[in-house]
Amino acid sequence: MAQGDQNEKFLQKVDPNRRQFFSRLVGTGFALPLIATFSIDALSIESAAACSAGNACNVGPIGTDVGYVGPANFQARLTDTDSQSRLQGHVDFILEAGKGLRQLVTHLTVSRDATVMSADVFVAGGPVACFPDGKGVIDIGSVSCFPDFDAFLEALAGKKGSVVVTAVYAGVTHTLKGAIEAQPGKIADLPPATSF
Repeated sequence: MAQGDQNEKFLQKVDPNRRQFFSRLVGTGFALPLIATFSIDALSIESAAACSAGNACNVGPIGTDVGYVGPANFQARLTDTDSQSRLQGHVDFILEAGKGLRQLVTHLTVSRDATVMSADVFVAGGPVACFPDGKGVIDIGSVSCFPDFDAFLEALAGKKGSVVVTAVYAGVTHTLKGAIEAQPGKIADLPPATSF
């Protein structure tokens, strides 16, 4: 069936008061919306489990490494749990990936020249990685409780991560905490780690 015939057939089904509007849309090349059907099998538990993070969705058979597609930069804004000190800080996490390389470069800044004693990444309430001096890298060798680094990145993209920093200021130990948030902009699209 020719495109013009399809358009006329569509316009015959439209309310006469709206036909002129739709005929202009069809004439300008606007793609009319279509209603798609799908199989109820697509709503299975397996297909839902393939998307485990809010901003990262890797689709493939369960149990296979399908890589990582999601944010490349994360940040945590830190506040002191004891509001009297007014210490603040932030941590930047920048994904570096290449042939055989997957790591988050970390940079931690704390106000008032406080000395950082430790910095730990938590996912779902449990500690999974540390970067003791606040700078350095987090890679698969420094991450626990995850089968691969991509799963760790997906947990961060799914807003399940936080940072806890212990810092000393004026001789007093302070604890700063903050949620890890994906930063808009750069998106990583990495193949499975085994394909390097």
